Amino acid sequence: MVNLANAYKLNGDSKKAEKLLDQEDFSVVNDTFKICVASVGGDCDEVVKIMKRMGIDCDIGEKAYEDWPVFFHVREKEQFKDAFKDVFGREYIPSPKKRRGISNAMRKNEFRAQEKKSDEPLLLSPSAVERED
Repeated sequence: MVNLANAYKLNGDSKKAEKLLDQEDFSVVNDTFKICVASVGGDCDEVVKIMKRMGIDCDIGEKAYEDWPVFFHVREKEQFKDAFKDVFGREYIPSPKKRRGISNAMRKNEFRAQEKKSDEPLLLSPSAVERED
């Protein structure tokens, strides 16, 4: 659901993304989901708060912050970069992926979910996104 909302937002349909995320109660999920929801929603303050709380030994890992498509919406903000440096002790270096590559990978993910005809979401990992040169 979070990946689908991100695909909508990356394709310029923020309202559809917001509506999809508003259908779920994410207050009971772990920080990994909370930080993704906050990022797709553009809530950089919440992303930074969760990033600092999770720290260096988090489930996500520092490379995911640089590569994972859900962080596309906050990764250029100075407070995100500053928090990354505080947590990981190095400068933030975003992946060279482009929005179109991320969006295309997410559309493929949505198509696979529809083929599966299941309500179980498919997670899009950083390795699922093809690089565009």
